[in-house]
Formats: sequence, C-alpha cells, structure tokens
Amino acid sequence: SYKAYSQHSYGAHFAEVAVDCDTGEIRMRRMLAVMGAGRILNPKTARSQIIGGMTWGIGAALMEQTVLDRRHGHFVNHDLAEYHVPINGDVPEMEVVFLEEHDDKA
Repeated sequence: SYKAYSQHSYGAHFAEVAVDCDTGEIRMRRMLAVMGAGRILNPKTARSQIIGGMTWGIGAALMEQTVLDRRHGHFVNHDLAEYHVPINGDVPEMEVVFLEEHDDKA
C-alpha cells in the first residue's frame, strides 16, 4: 500500500565564492546543484525551477536583511521598498545535474 512508503526529493548545492579582502564584498563565482527529484518529465522546466531557486538563494543570503524594532518587536523593513533582487551581474554560471533514479514504488 502507498501508506507504507514516503517520497522525498533531495539535493546538494555547491558554491564557489570570492570575498574582496578590502571591501568585504562577496561575489558568487559559480554554483552547482545536484538534485534527486525522481523521474524528470520536462528537463528544461525542472532546470529553470532549480536555477530560479538558486538565484533566490543568492538574494536571500547576500542582499536581504530583516531589521527589527527592538522597542516594539515589529519588522521595520516589511515591504518591497528595500528588497534587492539579484541581477545578471550578481548571478554566476550555474549548472544543474539531475540524478537518474528508478522508484519501483511510484
């Protein structure tokens, strides 16, 4: 029965990063994602989804900051006015590898 099994996707991300010793600026050099996501029906769309997530991760890690008003416990920057989106110059060469899997339970 299907209740005896569970399905999960998994992946690993690798990033080569450079840091300017004088300014502290962090730059992504290249990124690789290796994913186990079952049988991929549309490789182009699946690859685009992973690259989109990697790009979002660059923005989350390097460009976003949550500022908390310690007096009232509210977020000060809770709108898109200060939201920085990675642009072409921020996004390095990205590669996505999907592991071939056979799931005899699916």
